Amino acid sequence: EPLVSVLVTARGAIPDLEVRPLSLTFGSIDLVSTPSRTMTVSLENVGDGLVNITNISEAKKSPDISVSSYPTMSLVPGQQTTLDIMYSPSDYGPDLEEITITSNDPYKANQVIVTEGETATPLISTLTTLDYGIVEVGSSNTQIIEIHNKGTGTLSLTGAYFQTTNIPFAIISSYTGDISPGSFVEIEVRYSPTDYTPDVGQLDVMSNDPSQPVVTISLTGEPGIPQIGISPVQIDYGDTQVGYPSTETVTVSNLGTGTLTLNNISLLAATQYKIIHTSAYSLPPNTQATI
Repeated sequence: EPLVSVLVTARGAIPDLEVRPLSLTFGSIDLVSTPSRTMTVSLENVGDGLVNITNISEAKKSPDISVSSYPTMSLVPGQQTTLDIMYSPSDYGPDLEEITITSNDPYKANQVIVTEGETATPLISTLTTLDYGIVEVGSSNTQIIEIHNKGTGTLSLTGAYFQTTNIPFAIISSYTGDISPGSFVEIEVRYSPTDYTPDVGQLDVMSNDPSQPVVTISLTGEPGIPQIGISPVQIDYGDTQVGYPSTETVTVSNLGTGTLTLNNISLLAATQYKIIHTSAYSLPPNTQATI
């Protein structure tokens, strides 16, 4: 018989691991309202050979991004599985991580998933100085301080405290809690001077703002100080006929910044003189009365 040659060709089954997507963006994470976020990567064997995943490794560029759920490590042709990656930021700022999937895919033995995310940052905004002006001793003045969140993340206020005690400033209403971006809260602080010495105070507002964890508000106030002025300081009645009284007027002025109270008006001696107006006066600043 004649010799017949038969050409036979064949190939081995080829595993083909398809990873989708190879890039993950977690977006902006709010540490207060959304402490973590998980995204899923799909793995599928689109070849005709068995896929064996031999290793899944993290580059350790960011400890805040990690694999939270591992896939099935062996995939028959057409089989799918998933890989979960969690972003759980522990501080503020951007994060980047690379996760490498190693398999027996002859053409894509090492596939790298690039993941990135960032944290939404709160930003506290408030006044740094507050002047109460002139306040009467024994009276009080209450002012409202607004605390705004100008950032993109939730602002958490942990308290407001004076740096020193025994000062004539007091917190009437405070706030501890969360302030969403674009919102604000109010706290009330009262000034009640007890003497005639100018007063200062330092109020610390504490929050989770990473750039300004403590904001200091300087408080100032001045007590109203009365200052008496009398004109004239000497009266000469001249020659006065007996039986015909002569009356002169004395002007009492308040030249100070606080209310002047005349508690008593009296003569030390000389009974031939008489005060016509003997009631006490209360004179606001820059006013006067006559006697």
